[in-house]
Amino acid sequence: DDDDDDDDDDVITNVVEIVSVIPYGAGTSLEGHLQFLFPPENNDHANHNNNKRGEIVEIPSSYFTDHDETKINSYRKVRIRRMGGISIDMCNFQSIGEVGPGDSFVQVGAGVTRKTLNEALRHTGMQFMVDPGADATIGGMTACGASGTAAVKYGTMRENVLAMTAILPPTTISSANANGNESNANATPKVVTCGTNALKSSAGYNLPAIFTGSEGTLGVLTEVTVKLHPIPSHVVAASCAFSDLHSAAEAVAMIRMMGIPVSRIELLDETSIRAFNRTLDGSGGSQQSFDDDDDDDGELHLQPMDEKPTLFMEFAGHSKIAAGEDLSAARSICTEDYGGTHFA
Repeated sequence: DDDDDDDDDDVITNVVEIVSVIPYGAGTSLEGHLQFLFPPENNDHANHNNNKRGEIVEIPSSYFTDHDETKINSYRKVRIRRMGGISIDMCNFQSIGEVGPGDSFVQVGAGVTRKTLNEALRHTGMQFMVDPGADATIGGMTACGASGTAAVKYGTMRENVLAMTAILPPTTISSANANGNESNANATPKVVTCGTNALKSSAGYNLPAIFTGSEGTLGVLTEVTVKLHPIPSHVVAASCAFSDLHSAAEAVAMIRMMGIPVSRIELLDETSIRAFNRTLDGSGGSQQSFDDDDDDDGELHLQPMDEKPTLFMEFAGHSKIAAGEDLSAARSICTEDYGGTHFA
């Protein structure tokens, strides 16, 4: 901040200039991280002056580095000016910790992507199960509270983050002294670590849950400890079409009520199925060709689906029989109880 030489109001003694610090991971989210808080462009002279002058707020004097400690509960009127932002590329935070025998957690850098982590964990028999679809970074998934199709069994990022390291903004505002130089003695960022490696803990505040989903507003995440789960021995997938969305949703609710351990479940409506079908004939995207005459060429042959609400499910178990039993139970609910068709 500096002295407000342009203001005629003697009560307002400071101008606080705010620069947004925005971490950048893989760029797969939709939060608009790089939309810096510049004043809106406006040719109107009055609005331009208002944006330039900034918003007037009251801030406790204790937040300033030149605070007089003898003045208790005092406030300063300051003018807030947003000066744009800085984007921090987190791609160099690539550390992946060791996973010892019996460990069900791993400490990773914020710039490690989901697929990179699982590739590094292949030899351990464990896997990070939160799957938002995109190959997002672990730090970005934590900051945005990512979930995905596997959340029905493994939960979202909020349930899979055990601990983290974060850089917090300064707790004080740098003040210019009489010579115009800033006093930064107490205005330094703070490095904090919260959470533990324990899968169960009820001691103290659940700070990792507060940071998860905060979208960078509380601090910059640099390291995250996440839960791991065993890689399933047997996995089987299925889909089922329904006449209406209500029947499909009721089938999902009944599968959950019956305690069938479905690993993934996703519902696409008619519009989504129609968009998928259009990509097959090239009318909605790039042309794709599929050879239906030769089923042994090792290629994936995609066929258009009925344009109906469709459930996609995945079941996993320690044996083929266990996964098959769960599949059969779900088939019975979808087809016999709720009129599902084309269960495959």
